[in-house]
Amino acid sequence: MGLNVGSFNSAGGGNVGNFNSSFGNNVGNFNSGIGFNLGSFNSGAGHGSNTGSFNSGIRNTGWANSGNTNTGVFNSGTLNTAIGGTEILDVDNSGFGNIGAGNSGFFNTGGFNSGVGNSTSGGGLNVGLFNSGTGKNSTGIGNTGDNTVGFFNSGDVSRGFFNPGMGNVGVLNMGFANSGFLNWGRITSGALNAATKRSGFFHGLIPGW
Repeated sequence: MGLNVGSFNSAGGGNVGNFNSSFGNNVGNFNSGIGFNLGSFNSGAGHGSNTGSFNSGIRNTGWANSGNTNTGVFNSGTLNTAIGGTEILDVDNSGFGNIGAGNSGFFNTGGFNSGVGNSTSGGGLNVGLFNSGTGKNSTGIGNTGDNTVGFFNSGDVSRGFFNPGMGNVGVLNMGFANSGFLNWGRITSGALNAATKRSGFFHGLIPGW
């Protein structure tokens, strides 16, 4: 164990140079070890805290890092602040193209996303347009889920138009208790609805009205 200075050093701690192999506090490129590596393409675990690019570990700063609490681009882990970060559990990613929940940006995959083209499964409260998922309370355009606000939504209690489901408010909705016109269902309010207990005209499409 010693402080090696140079390139392609092997063994010891606190090496300074390139392609070093050791444990802890390496400074340079392509270092391998556990601890605080500073440089590019470092590999570390446990005590992570690497600074550079393409690092592997925890609490890395840079891009294309793998681990938790990374800051940069294309990170994989938890609580990444980046573009294209990947996370599944306990996510608070910020950017676009992120995979996980609680992301902010667009083209995210997960729940609680804010942006455009988000995809979520088993989550909700997405804000944006073209969101996809089985979540509730999404806001935007072309959302798939329940209690969505916008248009072209698919689900229940949606607000907008062209929504298929129940309790929709808008135009051309399909389901029950719709409000608007050209709705198909019951207790609808509007025109040209085919249903019972509706308010408007041409309900049931004439025969008996």
